[in-house]
Amino acid sequence: MDLGLNLGTLALVALLAMLDMARACVTPPMAPDAETAAVGDGTDPTVAEIAGLQWRIDRIGDMILPEGTEPFVSFAADGSARGTLVCNRFTTDFAVIGNPTAIGSVMLTRAFCEGAALETRLTEALSSVAGHSLSEDGWTLTLATGEGTLELRRVDLY
Repeated sequence: MDLGLNLGTLALVALLAMLDMARACVTPPMAPDAETAAVGDGTDPTVAEIAGLQWRIDRIGDMILPEGTEPFVSFAADGSARGTLVCNRFTTDFAVIGNPTAIGSVMLTRAFCEGAALETRLTEALSSVAGHSLSEDGWTLTLATGEGTLELRRVDLY
C-alpha cells in the first residue's frame, strides 16, 4: 500500500517527534511560594530588572571572551531564556527565587564552528547556575556557576 510518503516527509515527522521528546525533558521553571515571592505577582524583582534586555557574556571565570565572540542571553518575564553562544543558538527555562537561581536544560542547535571548546564551557556554565547578583547600576549581571562566574553586560539596543 503506497501512503505517498517520501524521505523528506519521514524526516520531518522524525524531527517533530524528537523536538517533542526534547521539550518533555526540559526542567520547568520553579514556581515561587508565598515565602519567596518578592512582589505581588510572584515575580522576583531581579526578573523584572533583567527581563526583556539583551545581556552579552563578557567573562567566564577569569577568562575574558575573545574579540569577535559575542555570546548573549535574553531573559523573558515568563521564565524562558534564549540566546547565542559562539555560533549556536540556545533556548532554556530559568527561575529566580531569591538567590538561588536555576536554569533548566540548555537546548542547542548543532552547527559546526570554531570555538567548540568555549561553547561547551559556556553551555556547562549556564547549566550549572546556582546564584546571581545584579550591579547597583543594573548594567552587570553576575551568575555564579559550577564553571566559575559568568559576567554579563547589558547591551543597550537603542
